[in-house]
Amino acid sequence: MQIHTNLQEKVGEDKWLFKEMQAFLDEFFLSVFVTDEKGKVLRVTSHDDQQHLGKNVFELEQERVFYPSIGGKLFPFCKSC
Repeated sequence: MQIHTNLQEKVGEDKWLFKEMQAFLDEFFLSVFVTDEKGKVLRVTSHDDQQHLGKNVFELEQERVFYPSIGGKLFPFCKSC
């Protein structure tokens, strides 16, 4: 699966972290969006959602592609964002 290859590149040598993240992503039946601190979609777990790569989750939420955006709810509380 492509996401596992990309995930392993990002995690590097930490085999435990890679295994945990892989198990986490494998458990999802719905798509998971991974974003940067500004809401830009960096990765998705569903092939159907590849079209949203590079877009902003706040705009996707306004367009009702999905609603609500959990990231959109959490970003205001993130101190490092």
